[in-house]
Amino acid sequence: MQHLEVTGSSSSTIQGSIKNRRLFHRFAMTGVPFVTAAVFLFAVGRSHLNRNKVAYCSSSNYLNADGNVRTRQTPADMYFQKHKELPRPSKVHTTLPDLAAASKSKDSTAESHYCAAASVGVAKNILIIGDVHGCYEELIELHDKAVQENNGPFSYVILVGDLCNKGPHSAKVIRHVRLTPNWYSVRGNHDDGALSAALGHKKSLKKAKYAWVKEGMEEPETANDSDKVVLSDDDINWLSELPYTITIPREYTGDDEDTIVVHAGFIPDKDLHKQDIENMITIRDIRAKCDDNGNFKHFKPHEKGKSKALVASSLEEAKTCDNRVTWASAWFGPQRVVFGHNAKRRLQLYPGHWAIGLDTGAVYGGELTGLILPGRKLVSIQTFEHSPVTQTAGEEAGQTDDDAT
Repeated sequence: MQHLEVTGSSSSTIQGSIKNRRLFHRFAMTGVPFVTAAVFLFAVGRSHLNRNKVAYCSSSNYLNADGNVRTRQTPADMYFQKHKELPRPSKVHTTLPDLAAASKSKDSTAESHYCAAASVGVAKNILIIGDVHGCYEELIELHDKAVQENNGPFSYVILVGDLCNKGPHSAKVIRHVRLTPNWYSVRGNHDDGALSAALGHKKSLKKAKYAWVKEGMEEPETANDSDKVVLSDDDINWLSELPYTITIPREYTGDDEDTIVVHAGFIPDKDLHKQDIENMITIRDIRAKCDDNGNFKHFKPHEKGKSKALVASSLEEAKTCDNRVTWASAWFGPQRVVFGHNAKRRLQLYPGHWAIGLDTGAVYGGELTGLILPGRKLVSIQTFEHSPVTQTAGEEAGQTDDDAT
């Protein structure tokens, strides 16, 4: 068994960056003029940044390259207008080789040229990143740190979904992941919700968490503001085609099993292609359903409850009638799973590392966490609180409302 290696958020690079950002916030609170604060921080951090800056493949220089065109005539728009529901992606389940092959077939000359100029070293390994929720600056910081830990750029970067909502730069995160070569993502419940709002779903548009989508729809003149960038037709097409799972073949990781990236999780002991989409983006806990004689029949999702879910030590224990357990503790293959969605439980590690949960509450002032494959090396950075932790009626104490779209 490979052991997890943990790299915390205390490296000099991340500490320096976080410290400077906190100094800036302190200046803002005490009324120091913006220019004065900026000059001070530049003087303080210049030598530090020069020593630690990582050259990596990024879309930050061409985030507004496609002009933010929004015609509302995309295939997703047309489908929603006709059926009043989100379209399924052309591939609900896909593989990393298929994504890589599709990327190569696209005309991405500008991105490829920029990428070649920015990258230093030979690309290797895979980085999987937890729930970002619009925390663009933290996403870049984590990637910088991970590249340093990797001693060079990654061959692929995969996100576990929930790219948007609650954080300050949702659209910017979406566009960054879309435009950066060899970056991919699965779809999360918040990505589904944002897509619904962008397509005109009235109930979604009334929710505060989608205000950034509504603002972009009502004020197209803000399209050139990188902090309030409008979702373009290309963004909508990309979001609507995000798969719900990405399988990384075992040949990429050196494991004996394939690795699947999904946003929330699965029903254990059930074939991948029989998994329900709603479960894949919302599930946290499961309960064993039994017949009248007490014989196990199947698992069913169980999201809310006053009692804390148990951690199963085996699949057989999870099958005990009426036991409410975390789905990840009851997952013993056949594939390994990397997921997000559950900020309340933070980093989830279970014996055997069959399922690893990477949602460590980035938007709530926790950490943003990544996993480097092969080797299952954890890397994380400390984040600012952009959204308060809330509790929905009926949920266990401390549970966030992440499952609500």
